[in-house]
Amino acid sequence: MRLWVFLPLMLAGCGPIESAQVADQIKGMIGQSEDHVLSCMGPPTTRTDSGPMSVWTYDTNGSITSTAAVSGNQSFAVGSVTTNQEYCHVNLTMQNGMVVAANYRSQGKVLSPSLPCYSVLHACVPDPSAVAAAQQNVASNTKEATEFCKTLYNDPRLDPLRGVTTFDAAPSLSMQSNASYITEEQRPALDAFEGLFMQCRQKIAAANPILSRIMVQVDPSPTEELKSLYDGKITWGQYNTHRQELLDKLQAAVAGTNPH
Repeated sequence: MRLWVFLPLMLAGCGPIESAQVADQIKGMIGQSEDHVLSCMGPPTTRTDSGPMSVWTYDTNGSITSTAAVSGNQSFAVGSVTTNQEYCHVNLTMQNGMVVAANYRSQGKVLSPSLPCYSVLHACVPDPSAVAAAQQNVASNTKEATEFCKTLYNDPRLDPLRGVTTFDAAPSLSMQSNASYITEEQRPALDAFEGLFMQCRQKIAAANPILSRIMVQVDPSPTEELKSLYDGKITWGQYNTHRQELLDKLQAAVAGTNPH
């Protein structure tokens, strides 16, 4: 069988495999710190800042290959030259000191169109399969941590707070409108909740470092509002409204990072 018969199979087999590897490398960039990116990719070619976000662009140019074709007879000839420039174009969106989004474009040889980007990203993500396995592990650990928190919040000591606030869900509008202050019966329950809440937070931090970092950025003083509520400085409605605002910020931040 001649070589040209195998060519469609080679194009179908080699290209997608490499593209998938580069796609895994790009996914592996998400969650990397700015310092790590600078250490493995160097300073960006260009940088565009917009509020709290910054886009780092890396442009690399590879070799230029040219092919020429000439046709005609001894008295007349027509020539053409085709030039192919290999390149990789990577965009990394930075927020709060880490990569929250990434994409790429590349052009390379027919059988390896993603090779220029594979070479560029290899220094930061040398083993895409290991990155994928690690991400699966983080997803599993995060799910386990979430179940752990639900178990904690089934503690009967929290019963006086049920219906007044929520523990693992968004507070209702009526809860956010509650103008009453904490009662003496509720104070021991709030003490218990503070301890359970910190256990839950620590479990999530161990399971998902990216999510933990976002939580710290969104809510650096997680017990401050609890103390204000305990001391009678704010109402249940004010506390629940503050919780809803934090949830909104957290959801917006997570949507940009996909921390599983």
